[in-house]
Amino acid sequence: MRSEVEAIIQMREEHVTAVSVNTNKSVIERFSFQAPSLIDNAAGETANRDIVVYLPPSYEASPDCFYPIVYVLHGYDASPESWFTRAKGLRALDEIMDSLIESGEVEEMILVAVDGTNSLFGNWYLNSDVSGNAMDYVAKDLIAEVESRYRACSDKRALFGHSMGGFGAFNIAFHFPNTYQAIAALSPAAMMLVPHAYQAHADFFGDQIRRYYNDEDVAWFIIAYLSILRGVAPNAANAPSFIDPTMKEAMAALETLGLSQLSQTHAKSVGSLPFYTEIGTQEEDVFDMPVLTQFDQMLATMKDSGLNVTHTTFEGGHVDKISDQVTRALTFIGPFLR
Repeated sequence: MRSEVEAIIQMREEHVTAVSVNTNKSVIERFSFQAPSLIDNAAGETANRDIVVYLPPSYEASPDCFYPIVYVLHGYDASPESWFTRAKGLRALDEIMDSLIESGEVEEMILVAVDGTNSLFGNWYLNSDVSGNAMDYVAKDLIAEVESRYRACSDKRALFGHSMGGFGAFNIAFHFPNTYQAIAALSPAAMMLVPHAYQAHADFFGDQIRRYYNDEDVAWFIIAYLSILRGVAPNAANAPSFIDPTMKEAMAALETLGLSQLSQTHAKSVGSLPFYTEIGTQEEDVFDMPVLTQFDQMLATMKDSGLNVTHTTFEGGHVDKISDQVTRALTFIGPFLR
């Protein structure tokens, strides 16, 4: 995946708009822009974002028509282009949307694949005092940029994401509940569902982060957590990690970021905003607790907090049924954008 991320970074230097037509059914456009919320951050993350836009079949021929719009958040170590990759056994986002429109299951909509990449393979769509305000970029900068370019209905807007993007969809909606009319979180990152006792592992995390910056082998999840910690425990003076050097305090901040806690904190402002979420029965367990147990605990907290959340489980793992997951997300979102 590192080569894919490197390719995305190289694409950012080009600032070229490209257009391709998919079997005369839909149009895919690409553009780059500088997100104000990401400019001049201490960690040196690029503010340039590469965006992929799906335009429905009638868009070009109907210049007076405005369309509902859905913003799509990719997972960790992926990119906007990942949604449009033709993988064996999986359908690309435009193929899924074309099929749903043709069958009449959803109305025509604009889809916007958001760029959530960074040098640590994913910004988690979090605001950060050291690496830029990625949540504001999604909910403010990108909406302003896209909806000035395309004919979108500003009162018919939705958000969905997978994995890191599933966490991001929930979290952005909690902070910007009046911006969207529906939310779908597909297989939200398992480590972000419920509270975990991170402070008990402060020494381990500190050692792993030190090893990472010494080019030594580290656990696979450490780089992801480093990106998250730049959001919840930033310290611009502590280069190169740019996180709080006191790991106990950094871990304490991390303990507040689970979706269960966030739903309790933001429930009143969220109101009746409709959420959909799902997870596979074959997800890999984390923190010595089955992921399905964590998912159930998160849902119980959300419902006790008064959130309007619809949910299901499916037979599969984290990434092997993404086409089916996207189909369910779009069919859930559709009625709320009519």
